[in-house]
Amino acid sequence: MEAGQHGKAHHMKALVTGAGGFLGRALCKALLAGDWEVVGVGQREAPLILADLRGLTWIVKDLSCEILSPGEVEGVDILFHLAAVLKAQGPSPDLEFLKANSVASFNVFQACAPSVSR
Repeated sequence: MEAGQHGKAHHMKALVTGAGGFLGRALCKALLAGDWEVVGVGQREAPLILADLRGLTWIVKDLSCEILSPGEVEGVDILFHLAAVLKAQGPSPDLEFLKANSVASFNVFQACAPSVSR
C-alpha cells in the first residue's frame, strides 16, 4: 500500500484484461492476496476460482469491439493487458488474429491513457 492524501493508506488498483485466462486468473489471485483492488476484464463471467474473492470487480466485455468507459478505469494505478485472441477463425485467420488483437490493444490503451500512469 502507498500513503495517500492526509496519510491514509491507499490500496493499489490494477486493471487486468484477459483476467479469465490462465495467466490472468493467476495474476488476479496474486494481486488480491497482496491486498490490491482488482478490476478484471473478460469475455465471459468471472471464473469460479475468482468469483467470490473480495476486492475483485468483474467486467464482461469483448475488447476487440467494445471500449472501456472512463468509469470502468477510474482510480486504476496500473494496467496488465493480457487479453488476446489465441486462434482466429474465418477465411483469413491470420488477418482476423491481427485485427482482433491490435484493435483490442488500441481500445484498452485509448481508454487508459488519460488516467492510468503505468
